[in-house]
Amino acid sequence: MFPPEKPTASFPYQVLEQVGVGSMGVVYRAMEVNLDRSVAIKTLRSGMLEEETPEAQQEIRNRFLQEAQAAGRISHPGVTTVFRVGEEEGLPFMVMEWLDGQSLEEVMKTRRRLPAVEAARIAKEVLEALEAAHKVGVIHRDIKPSNLMLLNDGRLKVTDFGIARIQGNELVKTQAGMVLATPKFASPEQLRGLAVDGRADLFAVGVLIYHMLTGTYPFTGDSFLELANAILQNDPTPVSQLLPDVPPMLDAVLRVALRKERQERYAGASQMASELASFLQLSSAPATQRIPEQAIDPIDIESTVRGLPHNQVSALVELASTWPGQVLDKQPTAPLLEKLLERPLHAPAFSGAVFLNDTCLFLSDGVLLAAAKRDGQSGDAIAESLPEEALPGLHPMPEEFGNDLMPVLTSALHPPRILHADLDSTYINLPAMASKLRDESFSGLFRLRHGQDWGMVCFVDGQAKLSLYSEGWNRVPVEQSWQRWISEHPVHAQVEHRNLNPASRWFRKAFANLVFEIKPLDENADPKSPHPDSGSTSTRLRQLFSSSRSGLQGTDKLALRLAPGGSVEPFHGAGVHYERAPAVRFLTWMIEEMPRYFAERELFGRWKYLAEWIFLIRRATVYDSVLRPGTSIHDDFDLTTDDGEGKILHLAHRLADPDVDSFQAFLDRVITAKSARKRTGDVGGAFLFAPSFSPEVLRAYQETLHSASSSTWFGMEESFTGYEGFVRIGPRRGFHLMLVQEKEDGFEPILLSTIP
Repeated sequence: MFPPEKPTASFPYQVLEQVGVGSMGVVYRAMEVNLDRSVAIKTLRSGMLEEETPEAQQEIRNRFLQEAQAAGRISHPGVTTVFRVGEEEGLPFMVMEWLDGQSLEEVMKTRRRLPAVEAARIAKEVLEALEAAHKVGVIHRDIKPSNLMLLNDGRLKVTDFGIARIQGNELVKTQAGMVLATPKFASPEQLRGLAVDGRADLFAVGVLIYHMLTGTYPFTGDSFLELANAILQNDPTPVSQLLPDVPPMLDAVLRVALRKERQERYAGASQMASELASFLQLSSAPATQRIPEQAIDPIDIESTVRGLPHNQVSALVELASTWPGQVLDKQPTAPLLEKLLERPLHAPAFSGAVFLNDTCLFLSDGVLLAAAKRDGQSGDAIAESLPEEALPGLHPMPEEFGNDLMPVLTSALHPPRILHADLDSTYINLPAMASKLRDESFSGLFRLRHGQDWGMVCFVDGQAKLSLYSEGWNRVPVEQSWQRWISEHPVHAQVEHRNLNPASRWFRKAFANLVFEIKPLDENADPKSPHPDSGSTSTRLRQLFSSSRSGLQGTDKLALRLAPGGSVEPFHGAGVHYERAPAVRFLTWMIEEMPRYFAERELFGRWKYLAEWIFLIRRATVYDSVLRPGTSIHDDFDLTTDDGEGKILHLAHRLADPDVDSFQAFLDRVITAKSARKRTGDVGGAFLFAPSFSPEVLRAYQETLHSASSSTWFGMEESFTGYEGFVRIGPRRGFHLMLVQEKEDGFEPILLSTIP
């Protein structure tokens, strides 16, 4: 009977008392006699296993063991230490450090609300523990007050990893759609039954902060369905509306942490913890006394421009047009751009702005950073649709700024990489923060907002190189040091990291015909070992796939690496790595994630030649120019894969803003490439990927597939095979065509069943 009355060889603990009991487990306080230390022993409730079926018993044991494994992976003072895992009297048990203190749940019952500084400190410590967990692949999935212990010595411990997900661990498999987290703290993706990552924990920490500050929850409902609907659909009431004394900086942290789409939340626990650390640092003294003014060195800004348009894209285009330049004779655009993007061995590459009619291209050190128009449009689609001929205007970046300013300046044209958000100068000493950025050699944007007017300070390695202000700052002496005017003119600020995000058109030039090898690894090979015959780090995967239609069942390991001789070094100095190229990102997703996607949905048979042929890939080429057999004509694709012996398996291409015409042009190129190789059976699948697809393009895609199988014979064949997304070009000839949406954190196939 558990627990034993006296210590034994396999159980060297003297149980003193039962201190907690739940629906599944029991916790005892005990003494480890050999080491004379207090420990906590957790085991399953007596008789529980006998109440269940053998399958359920194994599931319960596995979940218990997974908790121990999850906690055991993490080495951090904020996570409860597991000393031992074993089995006694037929029951599994785990031995943990004894924690003297109270759970946050018990604290909240008596105090109802916590001061902002105390709530921020607790949340910061939780995030630091979660960062350590996420680094070793453990997602907690159930952060809530009862799982947080506030110790008597002031420390915090994260406990109960009972439903944690361990990456790569198949010990416990949850059913699709099962919500295991406590509902009030569950993220939208958990409620939708999607796979989770660390950003689900960050959402829960956001709920936790809200609860500590207000004593209530951001999302409520009288039933689970009402609560789930609130989390999925409703925006929470800002804490500043409930409690005017709550600093706006915490309000801003919650707005990011509680966003519905995880890609819009903080990228990781450390980033969110950094926000709270800044708040705690700046809140350590009253706003008027935090940092004496005379202790802050003036922020010298090398150049200031005011009176720019309110549209920031138009403002940057107008700014570039003021740089000294020259207009060239009318000429073809493509060869001119090719020349400007060259990186000579003994001279600097062109850095500045190139005007082609109403389009402005921003270049730096041989990299096409961004494209914009005077009317305020910007993005990859503009770089993809340049005029064939133009009267070019060249405006080099002024020498006093140096080449490093352009990547910071064009960060304003890309989605922000936020370091600090919603900083209110009424509460935050912005000059002190700017001085800190200078001391840390920060490169990025310090954005200012004064009513409807914007300002922007560009930092390069800690130096404030350039400040820009829209119309409306006429009464603010922005040319002076911040200490002289910011206290009299309240502003809101946001700090953003430099965001180097070149145009796809540039990637096609820079990494043209870059070849990768894909090799299967020995099933018993150490996954931490390098790629065979490679001294470089490899991208590795373990794909689990099964399909009753295809008969495929098993496990495969593949390794992806650059082929020997592939040169990518010329652009490392410019800060651009080939792994950021859209085609490389797609290739990585294609071999690492897509087979699992199809396996989980049992779709291998429906996409036979597209999906199953992934395991035949031995070589992939990005930004490839493929020679059409028997001709001197080349077909350009962003990605081709082959079996290592010349047989093309897949074709893929990216469009920044696809329309019906560009979709049809891509389809025609694939059909031509397939038809030219019909004797060898090349091209089993084609991908078109883009940030988004309009309803018109989706309709054209549906019509293509419908017309390809509309005849009686093809319709019978389609019904027999059950193929999906199949474009037929003749009897027993065709290929799968898949549209894939490009997202910030990966890619998402568009299946026919999901198209409205």
